[in-house]
Amino acid sequence: MMQLATLLALGASSTVTCYAVDYVGCDQTLACCTAMLASLDKLTFETTPGCGTKQNVLQVTVNNRTHASWSPYQHDTGSGYGYELKIYNLGFSNATFPGSKICVTTRSPCAGPDDICYSAAVQGCRYSFADTSSTTYCPVCSVYSPTSPADACLFGRFSEGCAAIPELNPPPPPPTAAAGGLIRTHECVQSNVNVPYGVRNFVSSDTTDQQGSPATALCFTVAAQSCAATSYCCDMDFAKVEIPITAGCKTHLRRLSINGAPVSYSWGFYNDTFLTVKFNNLVTALPNPVGATLCVVVRPSECALPANLCYGGRCQINVFSSNNKCCPATVFGG
Repeated sequence: MMQLATLLALGASSTVTCYAVDYVGCDQTLACCTAMLASLDKLTFETTPGCGTKQNVLQVTVNNRTHASWSPYQHDTGSGYGYELKIYNLGFSNATFPGSKICVTTRSPCAGPDDICYSAAVQGCRYSFADTSSTTYCPVCSVYSPTSPADACLFGRFSEGCAAIPELNPPPPPPTAAAGGLIRTHECVQSNVNVPYGVRNFVSSDTTDQQGSPATALCFTVAAQSCAATSYCCDMDFAKVEIPITAGCKTHLRRLSINGAPVSYSWGFYNDTFLTVKFNNLVTALPNPVGATLCVVVRPSECALPANLCYGGRCQINVFSSNNKCCPATVFGG
């Protein structure tokens, strides 16, 4: 399914709240999953009374283009009124929606993300996607919302008054590895659609380690991909690669290499069952990544099999941007 992450810009008289769309996976044996992958028509936020009127919601854009199909909605809950902000006629599918950006311009008392998306029932943000206008399926989700002072500018392209643009770097969430889904170690867009780089040709071959002893190299290549210029991650750089591996295979790793040359690497520790190995500083070490071959070299053992080395029996390779906001994932095996 899809999920949203929030970005924010504050102006003198209005606020622009933007939501980056990420694909987090779903069980494709379920009808709701296949329907949502094929069609995504509507996004609905539970909202506050201040955001439940067009007087305070000034504009909606989708991928930097004005989107006219939206409306606030008030309904009787039996004990009062509930409010929703609906954005419809989106016309997306899983091939086109991940990496998109939806922005809502508001003014006080609809002052930002905590007002646009708020459910009294859960005391926080709650929203839903729908596959069609008749809402056959509508999974309900929550969203990461930044906490920022009133004068902060966390997404500066919408506010010319921002002298500096601090990075939106929330603490990493606990890693997740839902069945059939992607492992998540950071709050970032994991879709590998509409991004400039892809990972291809994951292969295993015999090699030697740094001491000349027999070893196995698990390698992949970096390929260029086309992306829509308006997509959220189309302008990302190639700063880091992170691969979740089984914790018990850590001592079997011998070295990492890029185009046959050994490189430094680091570990990411998340829980007792898996960790990640990282190719770091790639903006400097690999300024032209397209066509490069990156390898993880392990000693001959059960960990030389990708299904054993990689956590969960399949190899997930994430490419990260410098700001950690984009981390497209490619999965091999499983």
